[in-house]
Amino acid sequence: MTITSVTNPNCGYLKKFKHVVDLHNNGVPSTYIEWCDANCEHHWGWHFWQNERAQQLNKHPWHDDWLPPQEVIDGTKAYMSFDSYDEMIIFKIINMST
Repeated sequence: MTITSVTNPNCGYLKKFKHVVDLHNNGVPSTYIEWCDANCEHHWGWHFWQNERAQQLNKHPWHDDWLPPQEVIDGTKAYMSFDSYDEMIIFKIINMST
């Protein structure tokens, strides 16, 4: 397994910018991070939103399992955000088109 690193310290996890993309998932694929790191000239980042129940469950240990309970997974949404509108559009076309 390769750990994906971000070369710009002003970009990455918990960095939020004006143009937001809902990933329709509870996680961020490493390919998205790698693409942004290689192709974005402006700031970008990713973050998560959790519903109230998922936040409550996240405060408690998950017993012997390294995965969170299904309620936490289902109550979590992942987002990418971009400083540049153009880079957000290009990201969506290249990475999220079907």
